[in-house]
Amino acid sequence: MISKNSERVLGAIRGIQNAETSGDVQRIFSDFVEFFGFTHIHLGQLVNPANVPQSDILVVSTWPDELLTRRSERYDLMHDPVALGALRSKRPFRWQKAMEWATRRGQKVVDQARDYGIKDGYIFPVHSIDSVSGAVSLGGDKLDLSRSDLGEVELVSLAAYAQLENLLGPFPYQRLVDLSVREAEVIQFAAAGKTNRDIAAILNIQPDTVNKTILRAAAKLGTLNRAHTVATAIAKNMIFA
Repeated sequence: MISKNSERVLGAIRGIQNAETSGDVQRIFSDFVEFFGFTHIHLGQLVNPANVPQSDILVVSTWPDELLTRRSERYDLMHDPVALGALRSKRPFRWQKAMEWATRRGQKVVDQARDYGIKDGYIFPVHSIDSVSGAVSLGGDKLDLSRSDLGEVELVSLAAYAQLENLLGPFPYQRLVDLSVREAEVIQFAAAGKTNRDIAAILNIQPDTVNKTILRAAAKLGTLNRAHTVATAIAKNMIFA
């Protein structure tokens, strides 16, 4: 027998998956999370706002317009400890957990939301093999979800995010770069601090071949130098950090 909680979760997921507009997704999702005390929703892709035009980023939010404008103009996403935590985490967490690694600038970013009455929240990371990372951030006043509550909200959050991406995408920067096996292998060793000569000896190839391989990878990734190439490959989860 399906419990009432399960029926509510399944009903929300079905409604979201059948929604034909982003507005319908937002309405169904907002109605669902309101039951758990969330008054504000913010779904967005986690990309560097200095590299990607705002118009090309998936953002669906009920946050105050003034708050969204302030965050956009100041590139606050780059300092937001909650967003940075979502890039690293595979599991949802409470906003206050992110304060453990927040910089002074990051603390101010979180305090901004509190200034608009969004005092507490949870974030649900979204990681996909065929898209950039994203997150669903839900805020309210005083929140304290049980483990089962967290699981239910996570399921519906993922469904809402996926449907919004389907309805509003594809986004131009979502096309993934495919590094060859050799390119990924060389960049992996470069990330470990190996020189071209070291990598050549390990792979039994010429140092010049190593250099050309790194240059090919950089061209694919649109990076400027060796360090930028390594950092980008790590950020895109193409190699082990």
